Order: sequence, then C-alpha cells, then structure tokens
Amino acid sequence: MTSEAAMSGEHGNHNDYNDRPSRIVIDYTSNRPGPCFVIFGSLHGDEHGGQQALQRVADVLNTEQPTLRGRIVGVLGNLQAITVKKRFVDRDLNRGWSEEHIARLRDQDPSFDSVEDREQRELADFIDEIENDPNRPLVFLDMHSTSAEGLPFTCMPDTIDNLRIALHTPIPSILGLEETIDGPLLGLLSDRGFAGIIVEGGQHDNPRTVDILESVIWMLLEALGCLREEDMPVIVTHREVTHRERVKSLIHGLPRVLEIKYRHETRLDDGFQMAGGFEHYDEIKRAQVIATDNKGQISSPCDGRVIMPRYLSNSDQGFFIAVDVSWMFVKILFLLRWLRLDRICHWLPGAHRSPDTPDYITVAHWVPEFFVNIIRLLGWRRTAQKATHTVLRRRRVRDHI
Repeated sequence: MTSEAAMSGEHGNHNDYNDRPSRIVIDYTSNRPGPCFVIFGSLHGDEHGGQQALQRVADVLNTEQPTLRGRIVGVLGNLQAITVKKRFVDRDLNRGWSEEHIARLRDQDPSFDSVEDREQRELADFIDEIENDPNRPLVFLDMHSTSAEGLPFTCMPDTIDNLRIALHTPIPSILGLEETIDGPLLGLLSDRGFAGIIVEGGQHDNPRTVDILESVIWMLLEALGCLREEDMPVIVTHREVTHRERVKSLIHGLPRVLEIKYRHETRLDDGFQMAGGFEHYDEIKRAQVIATDNKGQISSPCDGRVIMPRYLSNSDQGFFIAVDVSWMFVKILFLLRWLRLDRICHWLPGAHRSPDTPDYITVAHWVPEFFVNIIRLLGWRRTAQKATHTVLRRRRVRDHI
C-alpha cells in the first residue's frame, strides 16, 4: 500500500493545504499475479472528469468486488488546483517532467516551493515508490479533458506497446502529439521504460466526458488482464450496455489513427482567440481562417482536422492539426517495429549515431524530410532542432505487455 508519509505532503507549514482531497482514490491489490495499473486524474484542476471517473470505479470495486489480478491505483494530480477549480495555480503541472527538473526540485529548499512544485514533489515520490511494486509490468493511464467540445481521443509516446494499449479501445489514437508538448508526465514515465497512454475524454463540463473516462478505465483493465470479460460491469439504462458499446456509439466514422502535422503555439499576452464553433476532428482546409491574435488572422497551413482548439486563456497551445492515417500504414508500422529496423536508422544518408548514446541520432538539415519521416516511422522522435541538424531519440521499453 502507498505510505501516508509519501502522500501527506508534509514538506512544511502550509495550512492552506489542509482541505485538499485525498490523493489516492483507489489502491486495490489482489493476491493474483498481474500488472500494476496506475491511473492519473485531474493533473489540471479544472479537468474534474478524471476525479469523478476514478470515484465511480472505486465505488464499483468497493461494492461489487469483482475478481481482479495485479494492482490498481487511482491517483489525483493537482490537489490544490482541484480545490480552487483552476487549471493550475502557479504553473502547469503537466510540464517540466524531466529527470533534470525533478533533481533540481529536490535540491531546492521546500520553503521556496510554488504550489505546483509541492504537488510535483509528492507525485515524484509516489512514482518512485510505485516503481518498486513487485507486480509487473507497470502501466499508466493519464486522463484529461479539453475546453472545446468534441469526441475523445488517445495519444501516447510512440512505442508499439503504447499504441497496442490505445488500440484496445475504439477511440481514435493520435500520433506525434507528445512531440509538441514540453515535458508531460507520461513522457517521463515512457523515458523510464514504462507503457502508458493519455486519454482526452471530451469537454471539461460535459457529463459524457466522465462516462468516457470511466469506460476507458474498465476497457483497459480487461485488456491488461486485470479483469476477465465476464466480470466487466455493465451500464444499465433502458437496456444493458457494455463500456465498449457505450464508447463505440459515440465514434461516428472517425479514422482509427491520426498524426499531428502542425501545432500553433501561443503566449498569454498575444491576444489569441479561436474562431467560434470548432470541435475536435472538425475538417479544415489549407488557408482557412480559424483563429486571430494581435497580429491578425491565423490561417491553417494545411488540410486536416482541428485537434484541441483552445477556448481557455491559460494555456500555451492554440490548436493542433492532424491528418488521417490509413490502417495499412498502421500495419506497416507494426511490421517495421517488429523487424527492429530502428537499429539501422543511422545507415540512412546524413544520419549519425554516437556509440556512447545509441538511443540518440542526429540528422543533417540537408536530408530530405522523406528520410526523416522514415526514421520517425521506426519509433524515433524529434527532441531538438539545432542550427545544422535535428536530434531524434528512441524510447526503450522496460516491460513488454
């Protein structure tokens, strides 16, 4: 079980923290072998759907007590932001999750901590503790919601295990989104070799969002072998409906997989405003005006679908544009990864791998984008753009699922 000391947050006299909710919503350990499935909710305090979904699952586990394997842990993220019902208090808690940042934070005098510094300390301690759990593999789910209306999607650091987990749900999966976000929590966990995905359940205040997030938890419990199909709870309305059926009924002919092609970054003082009415997956055309800022109109640089249009003021992202990915492409991706062709990417023209850092390669800027995309297809992700080259990194998997 998770120790009270690790989760109490006793790093100093902060009496204003006394009314925070408990961080651990679920901690169920069975006597049967299985994975340790860790579910994060409400890393952003205004995304209360994750908190509510965890509580729903906890209520079922406490009353129906289904036969489970392994360990299931449900964790709340930004407790203070949850209390004040804001995305964050001082800074975005889903940024800055690198080993270097955590080391600096732990070297820092706790009396100088911001609200999110303190939250991150507690979560980092929890993650270190859960890594020592004897149940293997360790799998993570990070639940979110968005300011815009729209249907759900999953995204993940680009490993085959992560994509395999995501495809166990009928929800569309978006590739490449993790490359555009600086230091999310799931990026750190993936860098440490663990599997996990993010699910964006829908708009913050839409009751359907809680339904979707709850259903994703149950579907992944079954997919990971923690729960047998016959033990899955059902939803009773005018008839019994499975969680998979509930989610599938919302997906109206959407592509199974998409890939991010463009991200529009913003600043808090640039006057960014989305044009009204955009929802996730809305189709747009090249040169279509979809937002404005202090400089004028903002047009789409390509055809595609709008993802996560921003209708809140306290975020660093304006919108993303994604394109549909064919199912044949996904099959080729799995085949190439299975053949482990990622080990020979440095043979391509202009690519170089240092023998001291085999999980990093550099690609000269004169190399056509076609070759860079081949490298990305094999599981390498951009980490930096230098003056003369691009740096890409390959993530390793600790425990295959």
